[in-house]
Amino acid sequence: MKKNRKNLLKILGLGFLSILLIACGANDTTNDGDGTGETADIRFSWWGNSDRHEATLEAINIYEDNNPDVTVEGEYSGFGDIEERITTQVSGGTEPDLTTILYSMVSQYSPEGERFVNLEDYSDIIDLSQYDEQFLEFGYIDDSLQALPYGENSLVVALNKSVFDELGVEIPDTWEGYKEIAQEFPEDSYPLVSPTTRFAATVYLQQKTGMTEFDDEGNMNYTEEDYLDAMTWYLDLVDAGVFASRQSYLENVGSDPESIAQNPKFIEGEYAGVLEWSGGLQSYAATLEEEGQELVLAPFPTIEDAVTEGSISKPSLLFAVSPNSTYPEATIEFMEFLVNDPEGVRAMGLTRGVPASEKAIEILEEDGQLEGIHGEVIEYTNNLETLNQTPFYEDASLTNLYQTQLERVELGQASVEEAAAQVYTQTQQIAENLASE
Repeated sequence: MKKNRKNLLKILGLGFLSILLIACGANDTTNDGDGTGETADIRFSWWGNSDRHEATLEAINIYEDNNPDVTVEGEYSGFGDIEERITTQVSGGTEPDLTTILYSMVSQYSPEGERFVNLEDYSDIIDLSQYDEQFLEFGYIDDSLQALPYGENSLVVALNKSVFDELGVEIPDTWEGYKEIAQEFPEDSYPLVSPTTRFAATVYLQQKTGMTEFDDEGNMNYTEEDYLDAMTWYLDLVDAGVFASRQSYLENVGSDPESIAQNPKFIEGEYAGVLEWSGGLQSYAATLEEEGQELVLAPFPTIEDAVTEGSISKPSLLFAVSPNSTYPEATIEFMEFLVNDPEGVRAMGLTRGVPASEKAIEILEEDGQLEGIHGEVIEYTNNLETLNQTPFYEDASLTNLYQTQLERVELGQASVEEAAAQVYTQTQQIAENLASE
């Protein structure tokens, strides 16, 4: 293959990039861009860490080599300011031709199903038959497929098995079991860390009630007493040394709900496990493998008398096509390459988690990429009882509200009763505003 990339950006170091970078593509598709022989210049944005960036840049390289009349500009960054950046672009109509978005953004940006290109109109290009119809519903607004869900993301518990083996403790299958083994961990070491502590509380309440936080219309299912119960439960686990304390997290990770895959506390086994999305386990597994250690999926822990396992399920991310794109067909052909073409699928690998396309899974299996933890994720999540959240569940204002109030309690600035009252009242207000948008 002839490579003709003008400015291939090399990713230096590990972790998230803090600024937006541009990867310039090669010149001129056998698709002839817009059909006139003119070069199709398309932009593609995503977020992630270094392994995702490298894999995606490689996929772009391959596509441009195969399609010399298409140039793909990659716009990539860390996750920190992603909502603000995408909101600014979408509001101003300056979003890339192909934009990676979160599940919450589908209804947020396209409440009437008209903001992005209806992908069903291009079903002759994008092979939608590779997706489960129920899973595709995550990308629909009314009858318009506004975004293509890339893969299913479930909340799981993943552990550094080497640490548990060294301490001689069995991996529990209940939350009470974690309280018992936490006593075996050295000072300032913990069995679990939850980068987004709201997830742990949600899991507890879903196991207790069998209901999600909001119904399909966005109405709240939990009472103030429920929030108090959940926060009390979580703080009890913190006091017992199950979850890393907020103080420890702030000192060693920071205030952002980011992956700790490359954090020294995780690498050194002092944070021995995570309550994390299945789509992000690639980085954790790779980090431990470099250290000669092993990441395993643990039985999803439950409370006593749990109604359900209570895990959370959502799309890992989605691809949306801008209606302002000069080259919508070329953009969708590139998207098809990423999700269903053997070369694109192999290059992207598992850096965005396990894809939902049946064809992509077959390709990765044949390529040997679904061995070990990755094959386990498919089997594990297929058997995990999950509840689908409303699109705005992960809205930053709701996540920040819970985290702020819980932090106040842990740092001695408020009682748990005061914090729960604030969470209930403000969640109600925020949810009403989000549901009416």
